[in-house]
Amino acid sequence: MMNRKMQDHFQWRADLLLGGHSTELAEQYSFPLTLHLEDGTTLIVEDRQQLIAMFEKWRIAWKSRGVSQAKVELVGIDEMPHGRYRIWTTVREYGATGFLLGQKSYVQRGRRTPRGIRTDTMEVIRQSAAETFPQTADRAAD
Repeated sequence: MMNRKMQDHFQWRADLLLGGHSTELAEQYSFPLTLHLEDGTTLIVEDRQQLIAMFEKWRIAWKSRGVSQAKVELVGIDEMPHGRYRIWTTVREYGATGFLLGQKSYVQRGRRTPRGIRTDTMEVIRQSAAETFPQTADRAAD
């Protein structure tokens, strides 16, 4: 049950981003937020306003690539002491016709708070073309 609840939570986050609700999404993070990007760059996001601006850039990039839906798959959860967690997700990006356009995997770390879970570290996992575009047709309707 916990896995389904977490799956739904991270799907909700992706829906917020794609829907342009960056301000609401930013509430799900704590600061400073450390981002490890797939090109090896590490960014420290100091505050909510900076994160909102970054989310808007990501949303615009998704839209310019034709992404109309993002489906989140919860890959694993590691509950740690003191309310800490580590969560692995894969996000598949689909176009309007349902075809897979791209895929990224993430590891998010954070903690439980009275207001829910808050992410303080996120890592984007680099993926090969074979991982991003599998041989079988992967459709959003599945």
